[in-house]
Amino acid sequence: MNFFSYRGALFRLSLRRRKIDKYYKKQYSEAKKTGDKKKIEDIEIVAPHELDEVDDEIHYLQQRYLISIATKMLLQVPPVMSEEKGGQWEQSNVTGKWQLTSEGMRELRQLIRTEQKESTELFARWITIIVGLIGALTGLVAIIKKWKMHNKKIE
Repeated sequence: MNFFSYRGALFRLSLRRRKIDKYYKKQYSEAKKTGDKKKIEDIEIVAPHELDEVDDEIHYLQQRYLISIATKMLLQVPPVMSEEKGGQWEQSNVTGKWQLTSEGMRELRQLIRTEQKESTELFARWITIIVGLIGALTGLVAIIKKWKMHNKKIE
């Protein structure tokens, strides 16, 4: 999963969540005004469940994105094992899918950041070496040209 497809999917899920939230807030407000206790109870039961479903999808999307980055970087993804057994995975109460715990996602993000930092530092070292070599070669060319010009004046 690349960055743009991840951000697009995340945007669509966030938009869906806002629409659901706005819809139920409006329904709740109308039910409060009319005093419809049955409708209020229904909304209080259904709305959190629908929002939890979207939140679960968002969490699952974020997890898939982190795992795809870690896999591309050849980093170890925590094996699927429940928290009770010492793992960093939990089963969603809403969808039943296995997902990384908050701690597991935090550790995976930290691994990714560390790897990115190391690769950036390595790249910076190489750039420094290359710029230094270019500077040395430029100086050497200037000295050779000056030496040739000096030798032509002598002849």
